[in-house]
Amino acid sequence: MKHNKNKNRLFKAIGAGLLSALLVASCASVEIIPPDARLAPPSARILKVAYPIVWSRTIGWFDAHELEITDIDEALGLIQGRLALPHDDTRVDCGRFNINTAITPPKLKKYAKVRVHLSRGFDATSQVLISVTGQYRLDVMDNYAGQLITHTGPCVSLGVIEKQIFNFLTGPA
Repeated sequence: MKHNKNKNRLFKAIGAGLLSALLVASCASVEIIPPDARLAPPSARILKVAYPIVWSRTIGWFDAHELEITDIDEALGLIQGRLALPHDDTRVDCGRFNINTAITPPKLKKYAKVRVHLSRGFDATSQVLISVTGQYRLDVMDNYAGQLITHTGPCVSLGVIEKQIFNFLTGPA
């Protein structure tokens, strides 16, 4: 009888160990490797274009690229917006993600936050300051707990959006 009790304890211990190993192995794991550190792209220029034209073109760029305008003040020369980006967009660097044992494919959403500040210069010139930052949201379904795990973090501009805006502002009327 004592032998059976020891045998049952042994099976319970082995079962608990296997169950623990299975649970640990089946939890979704996410390793987030942040974006590489890099110098900010050039973001300030003096344009040989009158302020009213630059203001109008800035609004036009935001409209043409379907940015959600979050703040606008013509008196201050400020316009800010948010641009939804496809998960594979390369205009901002959000780092890399290593995901293991998720139930469903991970869902990555990226946004660029664009801020343009304009001021009047001398002799029909305009000073333009552009700032682009970003943010990501990564949703992963954990197959053990059956619940959504969400990670958020910053993205770094690679200078592409700034260049697009400057090209648009200085292009033909």
